[in-house]
Amino acid sequence: MVLSLRKRFLLRLSLLGVTSIVLLYVASFALVQPRMIAGETRSAHANLDRITHLLDSRMSHLNVITRDWAQWDMSVEFVGGRMPTYPAVNFSEAMLKDAQQTLMVFFDQRQQVRWVVGIDPSTGQYTSCEGGKGACAWSLELVRLIDRHLSSQPPRSESWLLSSPMPAIVATSPILTTDARGPTRGWLGIVQLLDESWQEQAKTQTGLQLSIRAVPKAYPGRMTVTPHSTTIKRDASDKMTVTRLIKASPESAYLAITAILPRTDYQGGIRALFGVTATLAIIFILTLISVAVLLERLIIKPMHTLGTYTQTLRHQEDRFYPLPESLLSRDDEIGLLARDVQRLINEERTRNVTLLHQTRTDELTGLANRRQFEECLQKALEQARTAETPLCVLMIDIDFFKGYNDHFGHPEGDQCLRMVGDLMQSCFAGGDELAARTGGEEFMVLLPNTALEPARQRAEGLMRELGERRIPHPGSRVSKYLTLSIGLSILKPGTERSPKDLIKAADIALYAAKTNGRNRVVTEHGFRPSLNDQ
Repeated sequence: MVLSLRKRFLLRLSLLGVTSIVLLYVASFALVQPRMIAGETRSAHANLDRITHLLDSRMSHLNVITRDWAQWDMSVEFVGGRMPTYPAVNFSEAMLKDAQQTLMVFFDQRQQVRWVVGIDPSTGQYTSCEGGKGACAWSLELVRLIDRHLSSQPPRSESWLLSSPMPAIVATSPILTTDARGPTRGWLGIVQLLDESWQEQAKTQTGLQLSIRAVPKAYPGRMTVTPHSTTIKRDASDKMTVTRLIKASPESAYLAITAILPRTDYQGGIRALFGVTATLAIIFILTLISVAVLLERLIIKPMHTLGTYTQTLRHQEDRFYPLPESLLSRDDEIGLLARDVQRLINEERTRNVTLLHQTRTDELTGLANRRQFEECLQKALEQARTAETPLCVLMIDIDFFKGYNDHFGHPEGDQCLRMVGDLMQSCFAGGDELAARTGGEEFMVLLPNTALEPARQRAEGLMRELGERRIPHPGSRVSKYLTLSIGLSILKPGTERSPKDLIKAADIALYAAKTNGRNRVVTEHGFRPSLNDQ
C-alpha cells in the first residue's frame, strides 16, 4: 500500500505529537509532583502551627485565670484557714463547666492539700472536698502530679501540658495578696482537660478535624522523637494524617496532636496537570487537521490578540480592558482559555480590591487603620496648604481601658472598642473626615477645613454622645461610666507642619489631658476643663 506524502507527513507528525505529549506529561509530572508534595507539607505544618498556637493561647488564658484566683485576698484568707465559707460561696458545678475546668486544687503554705473541687471525668459527678479525700479520691493522681511539679519549680505562675493520666492543660500559681507582696501563702492548681469537648471547640475555631493523645517515648515504629517533630502520612489520594509531638509532663510521654487534612491542592494540581495535557493534545490534533488552511485563523491570530491584550493589560494595570468578544465568544479551546483568563483577571482584581481594603482597615472596628490614616493625613496636609485652610487632628484614648478589660474580660473589651468605633464613625462621617483606630484603645480623627474651636466642639460632642450612653466602667478612676481623653492639634492656614509634627502635637495634648484628670479635651494651645468640671 502506497501512502501519499500528505498521509506520511500527517502520520509521522502524529507519532511525533503523541510522543511529545507523553514525554511532556512525564516530565511535567516529575517536576510538578515534588513541588505539590512540598507545598502540601508546608500547608500541613502551617495547620499544625495553628493548632499549636491555639493550644498556647488556651494555656496563657488558663494561666491568667489561675493567677487571678491566686492573687485574690479571699483566697489568701481561705488557705490560711480564716474563711470557712469560701468554698460554698465561690465553688459550684456551673462555675467549673462555664470555665471548662475539671479540677481546682488549693495547697496551704506547707504545700498540704487544703481543698479540692472538680468534676470527675469518668462519672461527670461534681465533688468539693476538704483535703481532697472522700468523694474527691478520683483526683488523687492529678493532685500528686501537681504537687510534684510545685516541689520541683520556683514559686511562679506558669502553665504546662499533662500527658498522663489524661491529656490536659495545668496552670499553677503561688497564692499571694493582691499586691503580690509578702511570702507565698499557698498554691493553686487548675486543670482543663483536652478532651473531646475541647477538641470539638478547637475544630470549630480552626476548621480542622483533630485529636490529642499521649504517646510514650518508647512508642515503637515511629521516627526519632523530638519535641515538635512532625510526621505526615498520606493515607489516600484525598486525605492525609499529620501528627506533631509536644513535650508534656510526666517526661515519659509526649502529647501527640493529630489532624486529618484534605489533599485538595494536590488533587487540584493533578487534575490541572491532566487538563493541561489533554488540552495540548486536542490543540495538537486540531492543528494537524487545519495545518494549512485554518492555522492562521484558528490559532495564530487569536493567540496574537490574546498576547496583545495581556501586554496592554500589563502596561496599564489601573484601567480595565475586557477581552475582545471575538475571543470570549469562541467555543473552542482558545475561547475556553480566553474566558479562563478573563475570569482569573476578574478574580485577581477582586482579590486586589479586597486586599487593599484589608490593609487599610482595622479588622475589629471597621475604621481606617494607621496606614490609611497617615496616607490620608499626608494628602489632607497638601490640600490644606494649597487651599490655605485649617486642618485638625484628634488623638483619642479610652480612659482606663485596661481596667475595663480586667473587669469585664477581653471579649467585652473588644465589643467596647467596636461600640466606640461605631460612635466615632457616626460622629465623623462628613466630607473628607476620617476616623481611624491606630492602636489598642487609641483612635485618631482627621478634620479637614476645620478650625480649632469647631474641632474642639466636635470632640466634646463625641464625649457627650458617649456620656449619654452611660456605659458602666467599674475600673475607671475618673467616672463610673466610660469616658474619653482627647488631644487636639491644628495646622493653621499659611503655616507649614509635617504629618509627624501634627501627630506628635496631638499626642502631647492627649498626654496633658490624661495628666490633668482625663475625661477632657486638651488642645496643643491650651487646657480646657473637663465636661464634667464645667
